[in-house]
Amino acid sequence: MFKPHRHFGFVNNPAFTGCAFVVDDAAGQAMEHSFHAAVDAEGYRVTPLDFTAVERPEVWVFGCSFTFGFSVQDEETYTSILQSRFPEYRFRNFGVSGYSTFQCLLMLRRLLRSKRPAAVIYGRLYEHDRRNIVSPGWLLGLNKSEFTAEHFNADMFWQPRAVASADLELTVLRVPIIDSALAKLDPRILEGEPHHPHMISKLIVRDMAQLAKDMGFPLILADLQPGTHPLERELLRHATDLGVLVVDAELPEETPEWLALPWDNHPNAQGHRFYGDVIEPVLRAALSKGSVEGVTLPSVSDPCGELFEEQFGVSLLTTSASDATIEHHSVATVTLPPHPWRYAASLPIPAQARRGGRGTVRIVAQIRGTEVGFGVLNREGSAFLTRQCLSPAAAWQVLQLRIPDIRQAGEIIVQAWDKSIAGTAQIREISLFLSPSDDGIEMAPCTGTDTA
Repeated sequence: MFKPHRHFGFVNNPAFTGCAFVVDDAAGQAMEHSFHAAVDAEGYRVTPLDFTAVERPEVWVFGCSFTFGFSVQDEETYTSILQSRFPEYRFRNFGVSGYSTFQCLLMLRRLLRSKRPAAVIYGRLYEHDRRNIVSPGWLLGLNKSEFTAEHFNADMFWQPRAVASADLELTVLRVPIIDSALAKLDPRILEGEPHHPHMISKLIVRDMAQLAKDMGFPLILADLQPGTHPLERELLRHATDLGVLVVDAELPEETPEWLALPWDNHPNAQGHRFYGDVIEPVLRAALSKGSVEGVTLPSVSDPCGELFEEQFGVSLLTTSASDATIEHHSVATVTLPPHPWRYAASLPIPAQARRGGRGTVRIVAQIRGTEVGFGVLNREGSAFLTRQCLSPAAAWQVLQLRIPDIRQAGEIIVQAWDKSIAGTAQIREISLFLSPSDDGIEMAPCTGTDTA
């Protein structure tokens, strides 16, 4: 059902085609239920009514098995139902069974590298709190499950744990899903008080809301779980305060006809229709305020793939001048002093990246006030290997800096350009790519003069 993934721990396996359940009824007669699930080559569940031949703005739907649609047919998931009601959009079902809020955030960040959606929907369960911190009790339950033994029977499967720093910024800790030592522990002593995972979930929702604000798309949080916990209600109020559109999509309690019982306790087709019914008016109102066309960002054609995404990013930027400042949230906001050519921020290229060959640093930034320069110094810090600038603009811009020999690279520099004007650079991404040849790497046009 799953395959390992280097950034999210695991994703849907394209080889997965569905499940069959057999239980005995009260008379001892076997009752069978099965569902078909089509998963595309990227690991996402197929939305049957998606006519991919037509380019349309996209609506992205994130969540766990409730969003993936475990136990229902492809055309019965609430993503497919919404697709049928909004044919002018392309709906993408990014749900993965067992996912947490944190995994949804990590996936959203990565997808935003190349495209901007018209809207994002996150199908939320209170259970996601335990998954966000990889609660030992939750992990122990997984280790004792026959389902885990069947679908996570490899050492490379892991779950990302969200860890908050002293300044409430989130980082990733990889936790193996299979842990034989857990079986020796008493589950009653593994669970701490619930406020810690709740606080982590609030930080994750904060970062989701900030991404939506920065990128200009509406974010809808659909509460899918019946019997909402008091802490969950507090999180929903927190999300509303952040500008998130919260939808009460809880299934009515004590109504087994909404679930795939007796085979499975996930929502059945009727439950998914209910989700579609309550999400539809909120989504329609959000899109009617001005749908956002999908914007594709230039990409680096790199047969070797991307390196160091988790260790090499905007959170590692540090100030290089006493009159420059950096604020770290979902993006890094660098305030540049009004002094031409003054360095404002720097980021060292990791030593393990300097293994040889050509490289490209990709930067996604929004510039205000004045032109801002971005460059890569040599290891001695005495000269730039490459340097370009970006002019002020309301839109996010993509800059790609080619490094002829990555072994000579030292630090990435953010600096004031040639005017005595203060400005800011909001930096959403700094990524490093390696390429074994000159083929396939395109430079983004430079707006300014390179004086290196």
